[in-house]
Amino acid sequence: AMKYFSLSHNNFNESLPIEWPQVAPDLQTINLELNDLEGTLPEEWKNFTSLYSLSVHDNPRLGGELPANYSMLGPS
Repeated sequence: AMKYFSLSHNNFNESLPIEWPQVAPDLQTINLELNDLEGTLPEEWKNFTSLYSLSVHDNPRLGGELPANYSMLGPS
């Protein structure tokens, strides 16, 4: 199963897909930094039960609150 996923530095300018937790539920690290993502983290992303690190910095159009269960994430 895929544990690490990175799309950093790609100038993506879309919203985050809601399907990712269903497609790759065992992801531990997601790196999406330095893109142009928009919107908020999908509510469905709370289903990433193995997620340890989520890096989304330098996405100026991405905002909103982190889900409460994201407080368990480790340092990136």
